[in-house]
Amino acid sequence: MEAWCRGGTFSNLGMIWGWRVLSPDAPFSEGLPYQTPGYDKVAILMTDGVNGYFKPSGSAFSADYAGYGRLHDGLLGTTSKSAATTIMNNRLSEVCENMKSEGIIIYTVTFQLNNSNTKQIYEDCASDPDKYFDSGNGSALNGAFKDIAEQL
Repeated sequence: MEAWCRGGTFSNLGMIWGWRVLSPDAPFSEGLPYQTPGYDKVAILMTDGVNGYFKPSGSAFSADYAGYGRLHDGLLGTTSKSAATTIMNNRLSEVCENMKSEGIIIYTVTFQLNNSNTKQIYEDCASDPDKYFDSGNGSALNGAFKDIAEQL
């Protein structure tokens, strides 16, 4: 197994949708109330990339179309790739903290990632240090998910 290294990662958006599925509120109202005795709400967030836009080579656009439109649309309040990455990282950190404050258990996994800043964001996002896994290869990734299953 290898990470697909094209780019275009928006972990904050994925985490928001994961929270929506776990929430007892709309748009998915099937979730039990937060902190229901005997039940845990758990999210697992995995990445193989750094948050940010990807610009396809030869493209006339500033980046692929994504959850915030294209980078040049400025929907994140910037058209700078580095500033957009910072904004997305901050939003991911905020949603992780808000989920943890609701009692949601968060596991995070990085896969074949060589970016120490992103690794730190994922480690901080996890509910505690033993819920963060840095996997350098497919075998380590399988081991990470086995460890998560055993913890649960």
